[in-house]
Amino acid sequence: MGSALTLSLLLIRVLGPQSFGEYSFLVNAAALSAVLLSLGFPDTLMRYVALLFAEDKVPQMRFLVRRLALARVVSYALGIALLAALHGAGQALRLPLVEQYWVAIAGLLAGQGAIEFTTSFAYARLQARSVAIARTVGQIVAVLFFAAMIFAGHTDVVTASVTTVVSYLVASLMLLLRGLGAVLTRGDEERTPLRPIAGFAVGVWAAALCNIGLAGQIDVLLLAALRHDAVQIALYSVATLVFLRLGTLLSGWAGTATSSFAEVHARRGGGASGRLLLVYLRLSILLALLVYPPVILLSDQITRRIFGAAYAPAAGSMEVFGAFWLVSSFLAAGIPLSFLVALGRQRQLLAIRATTGILNVVLDVILIPPFGALGAIMATGTANVIAHVSDFVFAARPVRAAFPWAFAVRVVAASLVGVSPSFVLRSHDLAGELVGTALYVVLYIAALAILRPLSAADVELAARLGPRFQRITQRLARRSAP
Repeated sequence: MGSALTLSLLLIRVLGPQSFGEYSFLVNAAALSAVLLSLGFPDTLMRYVALLFAEDKVPQMRFLVRRLALARVVSYALGIALLAALHGAGQALRLPLVEQYWVAIAGLLAGQGAIEFTTSFAYARLQARSVAIARTVGQIVAVLFFAAMIFAGHTDVVTASVTTVVSYLVASLMLLLRGLGAVLTRGDEERTPLRPIAGFAVGVWAAALCNIGLAGQIDVLLLAALRHDAVQIALYSVATLVFLRLGTLLSGWAGTATSSFAEVHARRGGGASGRLLLVYLRLSILLALLVYPPVILLSDQITRRIFGAAYAPAAGSMEVFGAFWLVSSFLAAGIPLSFLVALGRQRQLLAIRATTGILNVVLDVILIPPFGALGAIMATGTANVIAHVSDFVFAARPVRAAFPWAFAVRVVAASLVGVSPSFVLRSHDLAGELVGTALYVVLYIAALAILRPLSAADVELAARLGPRFQRITQRLARRSAP
């Protein structure tokens, strides 16, 4: 996350609002195209590789991965060829940036496809450390590349896009050498029935297509189509950047959640996978209230001092986005979705994402013309909260997992203890806001130690991770572990 934020900050400061807005459009257009061409493979790869390993069917796993890789290459080649043939339609679609930068979009799309496939396989094998190392190295190389371009005087939108492609390809190559390459090129394979796997892939692909309506990519495209203002895209990207990065950092387990749920459910049944779901949920609530309120309090300072004075109008949008993000974190946003995928409930997922995706697009069309970036954030935040509530309800029902209300109330109470003096003493100077933020963190942790939201079962679980985790958890537990 440190290297990713460094790269983003470098691009934001050097490009400026206009060019950074155009660059953000290209990245989001490529991400949107990647979803269209994904064919449901990321979730399919994570679920079925985990299941086949759980059943000790390694030759069948090789067969599946090789067929998915071949299909991925073909689909992306056709997608890029179609982009080259139809790029002239950008004017007709009121998206002139597609016409101007279609080659850059094609490069970003190829890089996105490579990093998505290699990362999905690594997560399927719970190789999160390999992903962390590869992504960090890729981003550091990209930072060095863009720094060299600054000295050479090439700091346009195309150079920024090439920088991102460099990051993708370096990381993909490292992950390929860490295990996926051996699976693709060595070892015997054994045919496994593809019909049920294809049915699952189509289901999750349809859900992913509907999920486009909830994703930031559609917001960016609609901002471009409805406002014709790259600066609004830049403000939207800046307002959401920190929370998206922190969300990835604090919910890193989301990457391996599908594989974890699939393997645990196959080996130990619904009771065990339901308990794992609640572990994820409580950890998400605990960390969200530690980290996100301070960032919301510091939104004005972050936008003006870190991103630059030109991005100061994004401060209010950042606070609104943070509030929505905090609510979604109470439902471990993304984890129940992974749970539904792991259990093969893609039809329920499709229904949720189709309904809320349409809602977001409708709200975007209504709110973007008068409010710009803030309107897009309000629309997406509202639709996302509804989607995440629905995800949890449908995920919890088959395993009879109840929302931990007692735990949530105690943690929220601790947060209110911390935030109250911060709002009273809040000022618009850096020193005052830093003091208020530090005060929140101290009071929140102190209130947790008094209210003790965790249980003896949490202490027992933490003990499996090590003595240090056990000691920390025991201080927050309502009673001592047996």
